[in-house]
Amino acid sequence: MNRVTPGESALAALLDPVGVAAFATEYWERAPLHVARDVPGYFADLFDVADIEEALVAGARDLERFALVRAGAPQAPLDAYVVTNPGIRPRATGKPPTAQVDPRKVLALFEAGYTLVIKDAGLLCARLQRWSNRIQHDLCAYAGANVYFTPPNAQGFEVHHDSHDTLTVQIEGTKTWRIYEPAIELPLESQPLHRETERPPLRLLDEIVLGAGDTLYLPRGYAHDARAGDGRALHVTFALAPVRAIDLLHATLDIAARDDVDLRRALPFGWHEEPGFAAAFAAQFEARLGALFGPAATAAAGAVALDELFAASRSDAGGAFAQLAGLAGLRDDAVLSLNGHVPYVLRAGNGTVDLLVPGKTLGFPPVCGAALEQLRSGNVRFDALALPLPDADRRAFVAALVREGLVLIHEV
Repeated sequence: MNRVTPGESALAALLDPVGVAAFATEYWERAPLHVARDVPGYFADLFDVADIEEALVAGARDLERFALVRAGAPQAPLDAYVVTNPGIRPRATGKPPTAQVDPRKVLALFEAGYTLVIKDAGLLCARLQRWSNRIQHDLCAYAGANVYFTPPNAQGFEVHHDSHDTLTVQIEGTKTWRIYEPAIELPLESQPLHRETERPPLRLLDEIVLGAGDTLYLPRGYAHDARAGDGRALHVTFALAPVRAIDLLHATLDIAARDDVDLRRALPFGWHEEPGFAAAFAAQFEARLGALFGPAATAAAGAVALDELFAASRSDAGGAFAQLAGLAGLRDDAVLSLNGHVPYVLRAGNGTVDLLVPGKTLGFPPVCGAALEQLRSGNVRFDALALPLPDADRRAFVAALVREGLVLIHEV
């Protein structure tokens, strides 16, 4: 599989030949989907073992980024794969020793049957983060990439369910997944699957072999476990966190409370001992719920939910310094394009056209709206931008987008 280019849908590439529309109507939050391809190299450019080895060095001091797990055994403690190194000339510098992951200890645990987990691995691999960003753009859901590297015939986790949807891509080797009927449909974070001694009986729905080049989608709540085949197995799981109805309701109530003092009042003394309190409280607010959750409040809550999503998002540094240098010599015939590796949302603001990008919202005057729509539609020459402003302002507009990593300059 070729690397996903900025203008291509990452979600479509992960699901192919199943279309995105079919996925949305038949599988999303409804049912598991196994896309079998028999193309072992399909995800060769997404991530590989060399990236794991690089991450062990680049992220050595980020101890919480790594875990080593084996089904039926406790998670490996930090001292099993971490060493404490003194600084250079510590007596002269006074610098304290630092703890860091030791690849040699990781190898020993891997050889002993432990699965290496790299959490939010996009922080250690820009290529993988670009995939996460593309998925976020396609789904309008936060996507974080977790890496699982399992030795032959080993299993990392006991049966469990996740409180987020997952898209798993098998990169190397095979894994046999057992998928069970959900004990809780679309669970919240506060609804984990109980431990083996406490959880309810689970009914096995399917057992599939995920081969290199395959994709597996699981809606949150589908319990599962996975065991490697005769060779080592590497997969990446994209954890998906969409905006849920409960998120929108929470945000709506928060907004309503800014204007409604009754929502901000403390409950009366002794409320917890008053038998009629629950009925009286429900009656007090029952008739007002329609007003609290009206279209205006819900729209405002949707904006808050998007702001929160993009506050947790990440940008892309690919070619950033070359793009910055290109601003100084921006020519009229230069071609501009959106960088599809950076998630964004374009929306109407209060007298502005707002562009949500990772970590912030850029507000532009309405006159910039047509130019932004041009860029969304495809490549456009700088001198063809529908932007009726002086040349200096036109260049400032492009410069703002380039500095955010959202627009790329292509010299002809």
